[in-house]
Amino acid sequence: MQSTIAAMRPRMRTGVFFAPTPEGDGVLLTKGSDIVTFQGASTYAWLEKLSPHLDGRHSVGDLTASMRPATRAMVERLVGALHDAGLVRDVAEDEEHSLTERELEEYGAEIAFVEAFRASPALRFQRYRRTRLLVVGSGSVLAAAVEGTLLTGVAQVQSLDAGSLDASQLQRAVEAADLVLYAADRVDPGLLAAVDLACAELGRTLIPVTLLGEEAWVGPVCPADRPALRWGSLWRRLGSPDAARSEFLTGPVPGIVANHLVFRAFEHVTGVAEEDTSSAGVVRIDLETLQTSVHKLPAAPSESGELAERVGALTDERLGVLGPVSEGHYEQFPLRVVRVAVSDPVSPGASFPVWGAGADFAQAQDAALRHGLAAYAVRSGTGEALPVGTAAGATRDAAVEGALLDLCLRRLLGAAVPEEESPLALDDLELTVGAGRFRDLLLTTGEELSAYALRAPAGVTAYAFRLGDAETGLVERGVGFAPGEAAESGLGRLLLAHQAHSHGQTEYVPSPAVALWTSAEADAAPERYGPLVEALRADGLDPVVVPLDQDPAVHAVLPHIVRVVLRDA
Repeated sequence: MQSTIAAMRPRMRTGVFFAPTPEGDGVLLTKGSDIVTFQGASTYAWLEKLSPHLDGRHSVGDLTASMRPATRAMVERLVGALHDAGLVRDVAEDEEHSLTERELEEYGAEIAFVEAFRASPALRFQRYRRTRLLVVGSGSVLAAAVEGTLLTGVAQVQSLDAGSLDASQLQRAVEAADLVLYAADRVDPGLLAAVDLACAELGRTLIPVTLLGEEAWVGPVCPADRPALRWGSLWRRLGSPDAARSEFLTGPVPGIVANHLVFRAFEHVTGVAEEDTSSAGVVRIDLETLQTSVHKLPAAPSESGELAERVGALTDERLGVLGPVSEGHYEQFPLRVVRVAVSDPVSPGASFPVWGAGADFAQAQDAALRHGLAAYAVRSGTGEALPVGTAAGATRDAAVEGALLDLCLRRLLGAAVPEEESPLALDDLELTVGAGRFRDLLLTTGEELSAYALRAPAGVTAYAFRLGDAETGLVERGVGFAPGEAAESGLGRLLLAHQAHSHGQTEYVPSPAVALWTSAEADAAPERYGPLVEALRADGLDPVVVPLDQDPAVHAVLPHIVRVVLRDA
């Protein structure tokens, strides 16, 4: 330990301050909001003597060479404690750099900033200085961005004005660069999309600033090796509002916007700020007030974890796909009910609700999240509200089954209860565990519960269930590839309808906006829905599975969202 400390070349970190304790029995050291206390009556005095020499130029062995053994040991313990507390760092561990003395002096402030966060600050700054930088754009923000990169140390900067840019020139310029910035007073979606595509194809990183209305959005950092994280992902969530030049883009404002962009480039190249692995940060600047906020841009999440964990990558108050799951003021017995706000990709800034229901919170949450992602995906792809035959599942087969059953159920919603036939005996129905629980809860209401078989295509079972009399009772229908699943679907929908009407909360009455969790998905397989497909084809209809995978971030969270469209065979 002592030999290791002796070889250390300690350098006090930037922003560290120290003072004696009020009692005089130690020293207080601060770095930002962190406070560290070292005890010992002579500690402050020794630190005051040592601090001018803690500049990384001298090893501890050099500093203590003329000291007596006891004093040397004390100094080594003090330096070791400072190092362990993160207040000094060992310059001897830095990687080699080739900056000149003039560069070290001229850009000392930038290097010191890097040093506050990372080791080998000179080498990290060297990477930034040697970066071949391309800035594409127009207007005052472009000019300010070029000036900012030069002032912060980039030695080689190429500027391309968007007004005189052709495709081949752009391709050559991107290929010759290491890092590309986009900065313009008014966003040109076509040009920015072309820059983004060129960067992706040529393996270059893009950092754009997108000015729309009275806002500037700085970022995300778009590395070529993260295809789910591109500028288009931001644009998709901002929509296409008026792209006119903001009246607030005057005076110092273009420079402030550009400085945020340059700082983002500096952070990225030097490694001061490492991008979150699950989602990228985007800085929003209000051009009128210059207030800033940081938002998460949905990106590829970790593949592990439950849907509720993965979907966190898609949540943000401005750029997110889904809002938080909320039980709101809803009655939570006998079924748990939750609501999720879904961002409307057709109308940026607006949202629409979906609901999920289940026997417990986990089931209700899962149903709502899947339904919300399916609603967003189909709205992104078609512009429609949730149409017939759309579903999300843990597997492709589960999603296809859900979409096919939705087609069947929607066809049956208008079918009358066959009053001319005798009701089915409830005790004779084949029930899943979930269906049995739903039946028992419905029977506790004291109302008469009736069940009827409905005509359904081959391979599908369909029931109608009524709670109450024929004139005023509630009726819901259920379908499934097995009788027990059809009963679970219908009885669950009826129980939810009863709960909603009993408490005056009819917004979650079974409808296309409401999803009920059932156990059928676990058994999904092509052989189960094959007979239904053949029956539809025999009727002259060809079911076509359309994957709803237009949004890479949503697809990464839940890959299996489909719409089944019935076309003429």
